[in-house]
Amino acid sequence: MYEPWNEPVQESWEVIKAYHEAVISKIRANDPDNIIICGNRHWDQECDEASQNPIASSPNIAYSIHFYAANSPAVASRQRGESAEKWRRSVCHRIRHQLGIRRRRV
Repeated sequence: MYEPWNEPVQESWEVIKAYHEAVISKIRANDPDNIIICGNRHWDQECDEASQNPIASSPNIAYSIHFYAANSPAVASRQRGESAEKWRRSVCHRIRHQLGIRRRRV
């Protein structure tokens, strides 16, 4: 596993994403399959921004999210995480539908 940039602070997602993409291309030259964990703005608490403009240049990309229980933005962080998860489920559903893949219920 790789984590090129843990907890960016004030940089915009566009700047963070560009950095990740540059580093990912170097990692993939040597390790095409390993998971790469990508941080996002404000100490990894703005994962909703990443989910709306994801890194699509490589497979096996994960985004980190950090909850800080001692500070008041923890509730907002959780809400952003839930928003990103709803987006991910929606995209996965559309892809399965387009490919004709039915989800098996266990």
